[in-house]
Amino acid sequence: AFNGKIIPIFLTKLSTIIGVVPFLLSGKDEKFWFSLAAGTIGGLVFSMLGLFFFQPIMLRKRLKIQGSRPTEEIIPLSLLVRQASEKLVE
Repeated sequence: AFNGKIIPIFLTKLSTIIGVVPFLLSGKDEKFWFSLAAGTIGGLVFSMLGLFFFQPIMLRKRLKIQGSRPTEEIIPLSLLVRQASEKLVE
C-alpha cells in the first residue's frame, strides 16, 4: 500500500505548497496570509520528510520485529518519481 499511495500523497502536498507560495511572497504586509502560508509550507515539508524517510524505516523495523517479509518491496522515492514521469510522458 505504501508504494501505491506515495505518488498521489507527494503530488497533493507539492500542489498545496505551490498554491500557497504566492501568499508567502506577496503577503508580507498581511500578517494572516503570510503566517498561514509559512506554517502550511513548513508543516507540509516536514511531513514529507517523515513520509519519505521515517515511515519506510519504521515499516521495515515493524516487519523485522514481526518476523515477516513485506508483500511488496519498498521502492526508493527516486525510482517512483522516475516511473511516474515516464507514465506522464506516454
